[in-house]
Amino acid sequence: MVQIFSVLGSLSGILVINKGRRTLLLWSFGLSAVPLLGLAALAHPSPAVVIVLFAAFGVACFSSQCLQAIYPSELFPTGVRATANGFATGISRVGAALGTWGAPVVLGHSTRLAMLLGAVICAIGWGTSYVLAPETSGLTLADASAADTDHGRRGRLSARRETSSTPPSPAVKEPS
Repeated sequence: MVQIFSVLGSLSGILVINKGRRTLLLWSFGLSAVPLLGLAALAHPSPAVVIVLFAAFGVACFSSQCLQAIYPSELFPTGVRATANGFATGISRVGAALGTWGAPVVLGHSTRLAMLLGAVICAIGWGTSYVLAPETSGLTLADASAADTDHGRRGRLSARRETSSTPPSPAVKEPS
């Protein structure tokens, strides 16, 4: 069952990714938090409600999986791209390990608390992405990963261009 929602989420992400990387990331985090909040709010949900909410969570969560290979590569300049991607992957593995170890502990204490904690983690991801994640779709790789960038309104990324009043000098001078 989980794999079905993974595939559906991934397909939905592929359909939306060209509308904006940042948009997909924000919607994925936001829509992932809602079913978890629903599960945390309900004292004794029916099995059908649990299945529907987890299905909604699975589709929303997996919709942004297509960003894993694209978005980090667009964010970092070529000189640090491999190191930055490796660091991001390493941090994700630490998070996965903490989740694998921590989920049974929290679930043993309270299922509602576990769902609330998951929703809070999604909300933190949404907030961090809202503040820090620029929109890179439609930009060239060089512009998207430019070291000198301006993060304007709503995360829009616009590469600053050098402006000069003098034209560039030619490499070879013309004979006079």
